[in-house]
Amino acid sequence: MFEEAINLDPNFGAAHNGLAHALLDEIWFGITASPEKSIEQAEHATQRVTALNPDQPPPYSLLSQISLLKRTWITRSYMAKKPSN
Repeated sequence: MFEEAINLDPNFGAAHNGLAHALLDEIWFGITASPEKSIEQAEHATQRVTALNPDQPPPYSLLSQISLLKRTWITRSYMAKKPSN
């Protein structure tokens, strides 16, 4: 459903957000054939959310789940990209 919405409007940030959550859910529930591919796709969708909504805070819930699944920490450089007000 989210992929269909993205195909109709590639700039619809909420669809990218929903897709990223759905991909991560597939991993958590063990229903994906390729967790690595799902993480990669979720990471790409999350980057699109950030790019399409530059005035919004970064999607920390997605970033933290991806980081946990990749067994890495979110780098300071990524978090420092958005200037604080």
